[in-house]
Amino acid sequence: VARAARLNLPGSGALVGYVHNAYSPNMGRTGAAVALASETSNIRALRELGQKLAMHVVAAAPIALNKESIDLSLIQKERDILTEQAKSSGKPQNVIDKMVSGRLNKYFKEVALLEQAYVLDEQAGSVREVLAAESTRLGTSVELAGFARYHVGESS
Repeated sequence: VARAARLNLPGSGALVGYVHNAYSPNMGRTGAAVALASETSNIRALRELGQKLAMHVVAAAPIALNKESIDLSLIQKERDILTEQAKSSGKPQNVIDKMVSGRLNKYFKEVALLEQAYVLDEQAGSVREVLAAESTRLGTSVELAGFARYHVGESS
């Protein structure tokens, strides 16, 4: 086993998995699992949401749950790259700082799961907004407690 993940639920909820292009039950090239924390009694709805979110994780390949959980070294590396690109524009430093800030926010929306645009329904907004809408529909909080994504051949 090259990698393993531990997903914890702080209380009630559901752990749901999805395998993309399965060639036999639970066997495929890419898979994901999500942990949804909720006190809802509607476990079927929670599992359906979990299935869709796991599909999203397979498709969008987030690297972190939210921007606060992105490795600081990755953020600094991205900031350095964006700063160098912006400096080549010849603009003043205050403009460069704003450019870098805006591009970093775009980066967070690409790699942080809760900030990503929900790929199964682009009209639904971000994954965070999908969770908020589902919380309202179920009448209780639904939170994404964690996720894991695996692809054959990946080492990290």
